[in-house]
Amino acid sequence: MRYAFMQKHRHEFSIKVMAKVLSVSRSGFYDWVSRSADQSKRQQYRMQPDGLVQQRFIASNERSGAPRLTRELASEAGLSHINHPKSLL
Repeated sequence: MRYAFMQKHRHEFSIKVMAKVLSVSRSGFYDWVSRSADQSKRQQYRMQPDGLVQQRFIASNERSGAPRLTRELASEAGLSHINHPKSLL
């Protein structure tokens, strides 16, 4: 959370000052930035449906359960690998 804040405000404040104020190391921030840029293909593949599951859940006024969301999203082309909506709700 702190690193995300630093990333968002890096053009307003220096990394050195934010790291000191937030009590984190600059090297830790730069490690976090490099890790988030180097997401594996599997992580990227999984991130797309995660967003769709959450959008569908909210669109259904948070009433659709995991089985229904799985059926709906699995019926869409290319999303047959959805089998974990329960963990996202």
